[in-house]
Parts: sequence; structure tokens; C-alpha cells
Amino acid sequence: MISRLVRFVVVPVVALFIGCGGDDGTGPGSDDDGTDPASNDSTPPGIGWETLLGPYAGAFTSMSQGVAYAADLNVTFSQSGGRISGSYAISGILTAEMVSAPIQGVGKFSGTVDRGLDPSLSITFVNQCPGYSAHFSGTFDSATTLLTISGPAHILVDCVIVLTFEVTIPMEQVVQPEDIG
Repeated sequence: MISRLVRFVVVPVVALFIGCGGDDGTGPGSDDDGTDPASNDSTPPGIGWETLLGPYAGAFTSMSQGVAYAADLNVTFSQSGGRISGSYAISGILTAEMVSAPIQGVGKFSGTVDRGLDPSLSITFVNQCPGYSAHFSGTFDSATTLLTISGPAHILVDCVIVLTFEVTIPMEQVVQPEDIG
């Protein structure tokens, strides 16, 4: 395992924490234009959608095959009804025995968010590697704006997955300076 970790230091490494899958957005109540009534009559259309916009940040730690991975994930959401998209950046450290290697990655994501309070969401993360994606699912707490996503954090070398870490990442909405009044 040490030789594999040392290779991370020598070879340009792309770490991709990515994606969430599941709902393709075609089921009942999933129309993304915000005009259809919610599937739960007590919840007005759009509740929960408007609060998911903007930047979120979270951190995770995980182990796989004797290698530890600690990283920070930042995502920025754009939204059109039940469709979400945006960009992400991840920065972390892989550690095995006494050897550590920095890991960084960037990319884009797309997915869906359900309508209503405390909606669930699905995200698919991609990067510059052809055909690569990772799928995450999650929930959004409308009252606290805490977003929690779960899925595989992949370590890629030359666009090949060499390690997979199963992670759950609690993410908080980042307050922008222009939001402070």
C-alpha cells in the first residue's frame, strides 16, 4: 500500500468526491417548473427549493484499505425548480503509515431535489475524466439549512479509480459577505 500511496505524490492525482443518483425527476410531483402542486397538499409548491441556492461547505474523514482520507468539500448550487447543478472543489490529505499526500479536485455536478420541507436530493458529480461520475444521495433540513450527502469519494489516478471511500458529509450553508447586513 505504501508504493501505491507514494505513486500519488509522483503522479498527478485527481480526487473526485462525486455524485448522487436515484430519481431521474420524471416521477409524480417532480415537474421542475415549480407550477405543479406539491404531492403533499399541506406543503406549498416550492418550499425548500429556494433555500438550497448558494455555497455549502463540509468535511469528512474515512478509511479504505489502510489509507485514511480527510478532506473538505465545497459546492455551489444553482437551481431551476427541482433541478440542481453547480461546481465543487475538494481538498484533502491521504495518509498511510508515515506517508501523506495532498489531494485536490474540481468539477461539476447535476441532480434533482424533491419539493417540500426537508427534501431529499440526488447528485451526480463529474470531472474531466471521460465517462466518470459518482452518485450521492442526501437530505436537506429546511429549518437548519444543514445538507447531508452520502456516497463514494473516489481517488483517481490517470482517470482510473484506485481507492473508494464511503462517506457521509454534513454541509453547512456558507454565509457570503454581501448577505451580512
